[in-house]
Amino acid sequence: EELEPFQCWLGEFRGGLCAPARCGLPPRLVDGVAQEECVGTAHESACPLRCGLGFYPVGPDWECEFGEYLPAQGQACLRECPPRVITSAHRVTETTGNHTGDTLTVACADGWVPVSGNLAEAVTLTCLNGAFAGPDLPVCEEAG
Repeated sequence: EELEPFQCWLGEFRGGLCAPARCGLPPRLVDGVAQEECVGTAHESACPLRCGLGFYPVGPDWECEFGEYLPAQGQACLRECPPRVITSAHRVTETTGNHTGDTLTVACADGWVPVSGNLAEAVTLTCLNGAFAGPDLPVCEEAG
């Protein structure tokens, strides 16, 4: 639609149409990536958070209001926990993922028994600050 220019007619403006400005680049998060695809985000629209490799976003998307992104509201990029290296003497019995607070439960592999260290049947590790942490894994030996 072609817009008419604003005109002043008898002391009043006529014609023309104003629209809220679009947003430029959103703020860049620590460990985030530049988000050129968000340039031109429309008023009252969102730009999703994006993080670098090995990180995941938390918090709400960036919201565009009148050409500016709303101030940060807890947005961050957190380090993912890499897969835990498990020996052939162990097996993962359950996992909830690789984000902060997720858990990984490890036990001796089938046909193996705990012989020293942590003798618990299974050990639960928690993803914290990019690494699974918790009690030591049991030392397992083949049964028999």
